Amino acid sequence: MRTLTLITAVLLLTACSREPQSASATPAPPRAPSPPAFTPPAVTPPAPLPPPRTDVLAVRFKEINEKGYPVVIVTNLTGKDIDTISGGFRLNDADGNILHATGWTVAVPNDLFLAADSEMETVPFGLNSKTEPMELLRTAPETLSFTFEARDVTFMGEAQGTN
Repeated sequence: MRTLTLITAVLLLTACSREPQSASATPAPPRAPSPPAFTPPAVTPPAPLPPPRTDVLAVRFKEINEKGYPVVIVTNLTGKDIDTISGGFRLNDADGNILHATGWTVAVPNDLFLAADSEMETVPFGLNSKTEPMELLRTAPETLSFTFEARDVTFMGEAQGTN
């Protein structure tokens, strides 16, 4: 029995130490090339916004109308017909503190918004819901000032966004 166990052990060791015939006959497949290293795209920071222009429209307080809305008169200071405009109204107190600010955009290309040196009445959006500024407009409007800061203005006959 010992001999049989010894022979079996030798046969097993011999069988385990050999490579299988099929593995040596078939070559290993070629390795796929490595993908190129990832390079993130260059990031170009956006161009800074130009400073707002305060020389486009003048704004002055007119009255609080019968519906309780503040009415302002907007005057075109540019000497050119304005086609489109985007910016914001600001209401400041005597110390320069901003009491109210709201955006205003009129963008209908090739449709005259405000002729050169003309004026129009409008109501700044949302101001009527501000209790303190409205009370000051009623009691001491001379202590407040309106301004309009234009971010983008296009004049009639010019390409959009050129100013």
